[in-house]
Amino acid sequence: MLTTLSVIWDMGVFPQVFVMRNGHPEAEFQLLTTYSYDRAFVVNDYGQGSAIALITVLLLLGVVAVYMRQMLKIGEVE
Repeated sequence: MLTTLSVIWDMGVFPQVFVMRNGHPEAEFQLLTTYSYDRAFVVNDYGQGSAIALITVLLLLGVVAVYMRQMLKIGEVE
């Protein structure tokens, strides 16, 4: 369950990585969100940037579904 929450939380750290790396994160610090931004707005490949963003959303929906299933199994959500 902790791993699931960690994955969900990691999707929301775009501003921290972007600001701390002056808008150009190195390869070691790339996330799907920063990579999508780079492809769309730095390279001007809006199609690939939006495709990466869509895949990210679909992956996140899958992780949230697993998390909700775990919560229902434990009984914390009605």
